[in-house]
Amino acid sequence: MEQRVNRLRDWGLAARLAVGGFVLICVAGLIAIASLLPREGPLLDGDARSALPGEHALRLQYRASPLERALHGSMRAYAPPATECRTVINWLRQGGQRSGFYDTVEPILARHCTRCHGATGPAAAG
Repeated sequence: MEQRVNRLRDWGLAARLAVGGFVLICVAGLIAIASLLPREGPLLDGDARSALPGEHALRLQYRASPLERALHGSMRAYAPPATECRTVINWLRQGGQRSGFYDTVEPILARHCTRCHGATGPAAAG
């Protein structure tokens, strides 16, 4: 028994129009996406021509606390040394509990942050 191949031209008019419309929508979507991509250069962090943020930037924006974002961003020039920053960030990522704050984090903040962000500093709240 011979098996017949189902071809598009054997379908009814409505089915052919539906498939044709679907293909046109897909092509239009691909053209729209292609128009948004950069014409040259990589899409990852580390290149000035980068069009998309990398994993590190996305984690900072959506997952990091405001203090962690500041340590990596606007306060980077004034931030503690990298080892002390890592201590503060690890404490934040573990939930920022009281235990460990006064022994490890508070001395770091006192040495590097309270001069400007203390009660009488130029960046004091309020």
